[in-house]
Parts: sequence; C-alpha cells; structure tokens
Amino acid sequence: MPALDKMIFLVVDDSTISRKWLIEMIPKKIAQSTTIIEACDGEEALHLYETHRPDLVFLDITMPVVDGIEALERIKALKSQCFGCYDFSGSSKKYQRESLKTRCFCDSFKTC
Repeated sequence: MPALDKMIFLVVDDSTISRKWLIEMIPKKIAQSTTIIEACDGEEALHLYETHRPDLVFLDITMPVVDGIEALERIKALKSQCFGCYDFSGSSKKYQRESLKTRCFCDSFKTC
C-alpha cells in the first residue's frame, strides 16, 4: 500500500452533503496531500474504480442504481486489494448483516 499522501480515495454517497463532508475530512484527519475522487452511486463508483484503482473506497450502503454492498462485491471480484468502508448511519440491520459477509467493512466513519 502506498504512503498516505500518495493514496487515492474514492468517496461514494448519494447524499451530496455526506460526500462533501467526508471529502473535506480526509485531508484534515487522514492525509493532507492525496487524491480524492467521488461518485454519487454504486454504478458510477464501479466505473471510477476501474479507471483510477483507488486504494481506499468509502461506500454508503443505501444508494440508487447499485448499492454499496453490491458495488464492493463487484470491486472485490476484480481481484482488488482495495479496502472498503461502509457508513451504517441510518442503514437497516439487513444491510449490516450483508456487509458482514463481504469481510471488508468498517462500522462507521468514526472507527475507520
């Protein structure tokens, strides 16, 4: 894995407010100088993942078109060593159980 300042982050959330908040927090809390790309749904995330091959993907679970669980499963199918995180705030127990099956998750942004 590259040094934090060389990493590429992909932030995926259909909520513009949540997405912008996380994009603002990454340089403050994780890496000051890094590349951050963003998507508003899982389908766009898959396209951007294949194009940019980010090192870390922050995925919301409940999104239109392709949800976060399906998007992460597809990313993993690409033989990716990328790490995925889910934001469980407001998500249902069904989605939380599904995400446990992926074995690639965080329980909230606070614990990542």
